[in-house]
Amino acid sequence: MEYLADTAAYGRRVMELFDSPAHAGPPDGVNLVGEAESRTRLSRIRLHLRVSDDVVEAAGFEALGCPHTIAAAELACEDLEGRKRDELAGYDARFLEAALPLPAEKLDIRILVEDAVRNAAAGVA
Repeated sequence: MEYLADTAAYGRRVMELFDSPAHAGPPDGVNLVGEAESRTRLSRIRLHLRVSDDVVEAAGFEALGCPHTIAAAELACEDLEGRKRDELAGYDARFLEAALPLPAEKLDIRILVEDAVRNAAAGVA
């Protein structure tokens, strides 16, 4: 479904990811969960990861926030699948700035994603 005002405000890629997130919800067999929230942005991301043999086999998310937040969580899940567990503690989501792209006033969404991943690595839900 196309929303012209939303597409103009957020961009086509953000609205595609927002409208049809493939990783929404937890996958089966979740064994790591990490959450982060921004009180100033009124947004929250909870990541659900299934790790086996030290590799992220599946990732899913629950999120509350603007379309950029949802789109960022979706792209992070895509990026996390196939990564080794030891990469999670230092996860860098800088790629989101160009992939979406994130406007300057929303660059903190990247930090929100990074915090959720790092909290999952530490076992902090």
